[in-house]
Order: sequence, then C-alpha cells, then structure tokens
Amino acid sequence: MSQFDEKLGRKKEAAILALLSSRSVEDAARVAGGTPRSLYRWQKEPAFNAAYREARRAVFSQSVARMHQMTSAAVTILGKVMVDPSTPPATKIRAADSILSHTAKAIEIEDVGARLSELERATELPNIKSAQVPPQTRGARSASSPRRKDLLFIDSCQGQRTRTTTADERDHGSRKRTRE
Repeated sequence: MSQFDEKLGRKKEAAILALLSSRSVEDAARVAGGTPRSLYRWQKEPAFNAAYREARRAVFSQSVARMHQMTSAAVTILGKVMVDPSTPPATKIRAADSILSHTAKAIEIEDVGARLSELERATELPNIKSAQVPPQTRGARSASSPRRKDLLFIDSCQGQRTRTTTADERDHGSRKRTRE
C-alpha cells in the first residue's frame, strides 16, 4: 500500500484497508474515521479505485496461496473420511468434490490471469507505421520490413478480420482469398 501513499493520502489508504476488512461501506467509514458518502465518492475516482482493486487482488492472491498450502492436509482428511465406515457416503463425496473443485478453479484463475498478462504484453507492440511498402522498395524486402504473418498477427490482435497483402502479392497481382 505504500506505493499509493503519495497519490492517495493517508485517509484514502486507511479507507482502502478498512474496506478490505469491513463487512460494509458504513463499517469501513467508521473504522477509517470518515463518512460513507466520502468512501462512495472515492470509489468513483480512478486512482482510488485502481488502488482498491490492486489491494483486493493482493488479498485474494494470499487466500489462494493459503488454499494451495491446505490442499495436502485436505486430501489427507478426505482420505481418512473416505475410509471411515461411519461417514455417510454423501458427505464423503461432497467434501471431496468441494476441495478438488475449489483447487482446480484457483489454478484456472491463476492461469487465466497469467495468460491475460501475456496477451496484454503481446499487444503492446512497437508502433508499426504502415503495412504498405514504399514504392521505391517494392521489389526488395529488407530485414526490418514486416512479413505477411506478422501483419496478420497484428491485425488479429487489433480485432480486425481483414487480410493484409504483402508487397510481393501486390507486385505480382496474386490475391488469394482466405477463408474467414
């Protein structure tokens, strides 16, 4: 939270901590020494909202890490419950399903987050001025000119469904249709 000290101030930082640990905005306002109206207003501010979301992600990440640590113990207990003849079968199944599904979901969420970060980094490509080659260099391809597959990748990252032609295709008049 210290990275937001200068941007947000102590009252807003205290409000974020209170929001994370309180059951309601009213309780958080009381803990932070402010009013609920101020907290609602601050939540609409982009800097406060970003800091609050980041703090929530950090808390969630810690919870997921704790769940991963407890998985081994949970499996051990499940094993004991499953071999105990006095445990009803429905309870055995419900407990096993709950632990395994929560663990699988946590792993899936982490994977999706990592993939999203990777995609965001991939879309932050250097600014390519134009996909067209200038007239004086149409016949030759330099090492720095983008290839057709690079241009198609860039178009797909931007959400366009168009096909970009290369300089060679324009020069030779070969326009192949692609399936979309």
